[in-house]
Amino acid sequence: MAPNDPLLAARRIRHRTLFIGLAATAISIVAGGGFRLAGSIAAGTALAAGNLWVIEQIVRRYFRSGTKRSGGGMVLAGKLLAMVLILYLIVHYVPVHLLAFMGGFAALVAASLWEGLAQAPQGAAKPEVN
Repeated sequence: MAPNDPLLAARRIRHRTLFIGLAATAISIVAGGGFRLAGSIAAGTALAAGNLWVIEQIVRRYFRSGTKRSGGGMVLAGKLLAMVLILYLIVHYVPVHLLAFMGGFAALVAASLWEGLAQAPQGAAKPEVN
């Protein structure tokens, strides 16, 4: 990827999501949470990272097309419906620890905050005093 790639931040967020999820999974195993808990965290993280990857591909295709009418909104709406269906099927038919699953999915939020803090200008946090 080129340094001017508009989706570079999204790729870094996806990688950080996987890192946070892997760390949380390892901590849950070491802490004695069991493999159901660890698997639930890993599944939530994988679903969040996969969702972000799909969004990246849709946006990348939109940028490549160069037209304003590429149907990106309909594709994103279809992706949202697919995500809701996947979440429904997992919650109702797979024996996951629901709180751990959502915690794994929340790794995406933590990774987004991490990326935002990493991209913030260095002097932005210091108010100017007269």
